[in-house]
Amino acid sequence: MKFFKKLIGKDEPAAPASPSSTEGDPIRVYDNYGRELLIPRKEWLKVLFDNLQKVWNSPDELSGHIVQGLQDGFDAEMEDAAKQLQRIDPNKERSSTLLAVIYLQTKRPKQAQVVLMDHIKRHGESGVVLTNLAKAESALGDEEKSLATLWRAMELDPNQENGMGWYEVIHREKNGEAAGLDALKRVAAIPTSWRAQLWIARHALSQGQLDQALELYRQSLDRAPKPTPADLLTQLSGDLGNTGHLIQLLDLTVPHFDVQHHGLQVGNNLIKAAIDTGQLDLARQWLDQLQVQQRPDWRETLGFWEAELHKARLSIMDPLPKEKLNCSLLSIEGALWLPEDHAVRSHFPAKAEDAPHIVLIGSTFESNNLGNEVKIGPVNNTGRYSRALPLLFSEHIYLRSPARTTTLIPWITNGAGGFALSGKPYDDAALVEQARQATASGSHPADYVLYSHLIVRGENVTLQFRLLRCIDGKLLAESSHPFPEIGFYHAASSAFTDLCNLLSKHAEVSVTSNKPTLEGSELDHYLLRLEQTLAVGCSTMEERYATSLSNPAEILDGMLHLSLQNPKHLPSRMILLRTLRKLRKPQAQLTSAIRTKVEKLFQEFPIVSVQTELNHELLSVFDEKH
Repeated sequence: MKFFKKLIGKDEPAAPASPSSTEGDPIRVYDNYGRELLIPRKEWLKVLFDNLQKVWNSPDELSGHIVQGLQDGFDAEMEDAAKQLQRIDPNKERSSTLLAVIYLQTKRPKQAQVVLMDHIKRHGESGVVLTNLAKAESALGDEEKSLATLWRAMELDPNQENGMGWYEVIHREKNGEAAGLDALKRVAAIPTSWRAQLWIARHALSQGQLDQALELYRQSLDRAPKPTPADLLTQLSGDLGNTGHLIQLLDLTVPHFDVQHHGLQVGNNLIKAAIDTGQLDLARQWLDQLQVQQRPDWRETLGFWEAELHKARLSIMDPLPKEKLNCSLLSIEGALWLPEDHAVRSHFPAKAEDAPHIVLIGSTFESNNLGNEVKIGPVNNTGRYSRALPLLFSEHIYLRSPARTTTLIPWITNGAGGFALSGKPYDDAALVEQARQATASGSHPADYVLYSHLIVRGENVTLQFRLLRCIDGKLLAESSHPFPEIGFYHAASSAFTDLCNLLSKHAEVSVTSNKPTLEGSELDHYLLRLEQTLAVGCSTMEERYATSLSNPAEILDGMLHLSLQNPKHLPSRMILLRTLRKLRKPQAQLTSAIRTKVEKLFQEFPIVSVQTELNHELLSVFDEKH
């Protein structure tokens, strides 16, 4: 239990439910898919009461819900449940302590004292019971008796975080820092003590006494139970890290680290130390272990470390001169998510032999920050748009018109690979030449080029279309569509309408719909995941390209949530399947960890018209024989 603040007050009426407990920030919870939900406190209290009733006669589960309620600030509201727990709980220390804590938190120390003294009379003393008794005595104004009770608690259990911390504070506030340190040393002298050593070691580090601190840490590790308590490793690694002793941090922490027991609390410090000491493979190993745990409450922090690790890898890569870059054009026919041999393709009409062929090209944007220098760096929003928009337009044209489409994506083949971007637009002749060369070896040469170029000015972006005819290189039409950097969907309606009109008027291609299949912010969400599907495919072409992919855990998680937000949207479901298939070998533990959620998605939200094909695909994704 957490360190409870000193409570003052002698009047002890029965505590009603406090109106303030239902005010304030909402409660953050996660559903079975890991989606974050914010529930108003008043609504959450109803949920909590329902949950309490369901486990009313199950001591372990009931105590867990009570503790959760206290952590959420519902102190008075847990009183009836705590009294029920005291009646049925075979663990009398637990039930008595929880009820006493509720009395203390609701300013009824006398009742807390009665509960705890009765427990001691019936079952004897223990460290946690005595610590809370000392709290009650202090709140009743008997500080001398409280301190004596607290010391007895330390003698019985010197490693209570609440009790030991309070004992040190009492002496420090009364007589200064030295007195606080002496109090810790008295606790540390108890043969079973390991926690006080951590605080004495922190003081030694502040005085530059590294050897003394390391000896104290070793003593603490030797005396502590196994597996090593998470807060021990957290404080040890945190203090060594904050004072710059990273090698010692790793030497002492790594042999005791267990990801399931210590989790992100300790993993944070290990990952930072590994990155700061250049041990990037070690950082990658711990990140992977933490990602596999599928903890949605860790998502934001792990995303931060994924970005930091990716930047660290990029920083040690040898820069390639522009003239030595090897770049190839990847050709993606039709919709990225619909391979030629996929069973779902049978649900879409086949293309005629003489169908017009449109090549889509992007991967360029102008920005004051881009310059002409060739750089390797993390992906940004505009770079994603420069690839995702041609893919989106290609998908739309392919599925809603008689035309064939091919999207060209420039890929750097040197070293670890990566997407190539140009900081200035291609001229018309270069665009036509790219389209001709990319389709020259096939049976359907390019008829038209649809080029999308982005111009970035501050937080505003302008999408420029150019439509070219390949046979003579003629510019047939051009147009532009401004939108804020954070949302293409603001310009989607005009852009798609314009696109359909351009193709109808100048290429004699009739598109049956001028609306994308998703609207609003979900369209931009889909664009993000579409580009990530491309990135996953590129990173798995060769093993050496694997480091070009950043945060595969977030990619899979995001694609799952995209499908949940749009459960009838076939493209979202298909890019999830495609990404799972591509990552199942390089990220075997990660894909296995998310499997249950994906199967639940398919069961709860079937897309009836293609469900047989999708289920078959899902089985094959997780079948090692395929």
